[in-house]
Amino acid sequence: MNVQVIPTPGVFLGADTIICAYSPLRLNAAVPGAAYLWSTGSSDGHIDVAVSGTYWLEVNLEGCIVSDTISITAEPAPDIDLGGDRDICPGQEIMLDATHEPNSSYLWNTGDTTPVITAREAGVYSVRVTSRYQCTGTDSVLLTYYPRPLVTLGADTTICEDVPLLLSAYHVHADSVVWSGGSVGERLPVQYGGTYIARGINKCGTGADTVLVMSGSLKNVQIRSIVS
Repeated sequence: MNVQVIPTPGVFLGADTIICAYSPLRLNAAVPGAAYLWSTGSSDGHIDVAVSGTYWLEVNLEGCIVSDTISITAEPAPDIDLGGDRDICPGQEIMLDATHEPNSSYLWNTGDTTPVITAREAGVYSVRVTSRYQCTGTDSVLLTYYPRPLVTLGADTTICEDVPLLLSAYHVHADSVVWSGGSVGERLPVQYGGTYIARGINKCGTGADTVLVMSGSLKNVQIRSIVS
């Protein structure tokens, strides 16, 4: 009678552990000549795990069967949301908040390492957040400079009796123009002298200009012209 002693296969999947879900862990138990059966149904020599759960492996080496079990906790990447791209007005301060769970670390492209920063200038702001389990998540936001309105009424002028004058407000970046008398629009017909103010308005504030309209007599203007 020949008796063959089969050495007991050594199977160890490792200690229970925590992984990042986006970085699968390879479980491997290479025993030459053995047959494998995993809890997932696989018969390969290894499996890649990215989902929390308990995994076991049964190794059969010529009738000698051993097994091992490991518990895996798959942590998701930090879900960071700085909000959508948006405009920033002159002098405005925008709080960017990347706060995650306790014991997380932060690194902004500005060099800041706090969970919240204050943006005062246009540009791209990005942050990398690392959780206590060393899982990382990133996000970025674009802040675009949006100026206040600029309004120009031109030089002071004179209005003649019975000849209406049309004031025009030339503007840039104004969503609407409101005159000192309450009229709305780029142009304002006037019949009398006075001080007129036009205000351009947008989401960042207002810009204004003033023009002085002096009253004059068309008859006097014609006489002065003849005398001269």
